[in-house]
Amino acid sequence: MKNTSISLLEDHLQLLDNIQEVGTDAFFYTRVRARLEARKAGEEWGFRLRPSLAIPALTLLLVLNGFLLFQYTKTNNKKDSAYSIQRFATDYNQSIQTLY
Repeated sequence: MKNTSISLLEDHLQLLDNIQEVGTDAFFYTRVRARLEARKAGEEWGFRLRPSLAIPALTLLLVLNGFLLFQYTKTNNKKDSAYSIQRFATDYNQSIQTLY
């Protein structure tokens, strides 16, 4: 049993001797460093815009904008309908003067 385990160990050690060192491409570390620096530059703001946050925020802004626009047009229509005849008369100097 000792002979088989020793021979198995020697076989594994021979395999380790035959392993060649893996090399990298030219300028590999330069490219890695450039990517890391670019990632750090993007994190300077401290807030990442994620789609899970951006879509509800834009939806909320659109709904709020639509509501405010509806309220604005609603109040302008009331003012315009009440003062339209008077404005027209004053703009074109069409006021009616009575003698009585």
